[in-house]
Amino acid sequence: MNEEQRSLLLKSSSRFPPPQGVKLSYGTAGFRADASILESTVYRVGILAALRSLKTKSVIGVMITASHNKVSDNGVKIADPSGGMLTQNWEPFADALANASDPGDLVRSRVEALPQVTSQAKKHTLGGTYMFLTTPVGNDTDLPASRLA
Repeated sequence: MNEEQRSLLLKSSSRFPPPQGVKLSYGTAGFRADASILESTVYRVGILAALRSLKTKSVIGVMITASHNKVSDNGVKIADPSGGMLTQNWEPFADALANASDPGDLVRSRVEALPQVTSQAKKHTLGGTYMFLTTPVGNDTDLPASRLA
C-alpha cells in the first residue's frame, strides 16, 4: 500500500468509528446487529470486498440485509465470485477488520496483514497503472438498510 492509499484509508475510516464495547463476528449470515451500530462494519466490509476483489481478480458483491425480525435488525455480507458465501478462510480477516479499534489499527494490523493482497494493490496503482475493482452493493428496502447503503 502506498502512502496516498494509506492516508486516504486513514482519513475515510475515521468518519466511521467502531461502536465501543461491541465485538462482531462474521458467520453464515455475515455480520448481524442492530442497524445503529453497523455503519463502521458496512464501511469495513467494503474494504474487505475490495481486497477480496484484488485477490481473486473478480467481482465481489456486498449485500446489506434486513430481517424478518424488528426493522432495526440488519446485516451485511459478502458474495464471492461464485455468488456463494465469503470463503471461510477469510472470515477471521473479516472479524479482524470489523473489530479494529481505530483507523490506525485498521490499516496497520489489519489491511496490511495480507501482504499478498497489498502487494497486488501496490503493483496495480503505481506508475500510472490502475486496476478497477467492481463491487456491486445491494440492499433491502427498509429504512435502516437504505441508510447503511
